[in-house]
Parts: sequence; structure tokens; C-alpha cells
Amino acid sequence: MAKVIAKDIDKLREADEIYWNQQLSRLTWRVKGDRNTGFFHAVSAEKGKFNLITALQDHLGVWHRDPTQIQHIASNILEETVVQRLQQDFTREEVKLCLFSMIGDKAPGPDRMLALFFQHY
Repeated sequence: MAKVIAKDIDKLREADEIYWNQQLSRLTWRVKGDRNTGFFHAVSAEKGKFNLITALQDHLGVWHRDPTQIQHIASNILEETVVQRLQQDFTREEVKLCLFSMIGDKAPGPDRMLALFFQHY
């Protein structure tokens, strides 16, 4: 029984600590982040570092670090993927997923039938 109570107390302390850290973070952001300050730009720059691709491997296995080459390789990979995907036939599952994601009694299609008809039959 004492172990259960001790665990509960630890969980409550941890939740309380998280709560107050969040409140402090919000307060700091409100005080320093709403103005166009160095704090705001530092936070933005730090977040941007995680979204940066510094190297990319091409189809031959060669790694490239030049931003122009990275852009070219990424563009080619995406283009090939998109072209392949667009040339594939729709699967039965894709059509069913699309059909059942529609709201059945909204505007009819060009054949003047509601999606509900196709969902039911």
C-alpha cells in the first residue's frame, strides 16, 4: 500500500513540475518572444536547424553536401516517385477508402448521384 501511495506522489510531483515548467515557458515566450527580439529569432533559428538537410545520397550511392546538388537530387527523387505513382492504376482499397471518406448526403456528382448511393450499394 505504501509503495502505491509513493508512486502516486511521485507521479503528482512530476505532473506538477511539468505544469510549472510549461507555465514558465509560456511566460518567458510572452515576455521575450512577442516582440521582434533576439530571443524570438534565436528560437526560430534553433527550430530551423532540425528541418535542414545537410547531405543526400544519390541513386549511385554517392553522398552530396552541396545545397544545389541536394536540391537537384531531391527534385529527381520526388519527380520519379510522383510519376510512378500517377501511372499506377487505382487499387480497389484506394477507391473504397476515398468513397467512404466522403460525406454521403452532400452535393451530387456529375451523374447526379449522391455518394451515399455508392456507399450503400
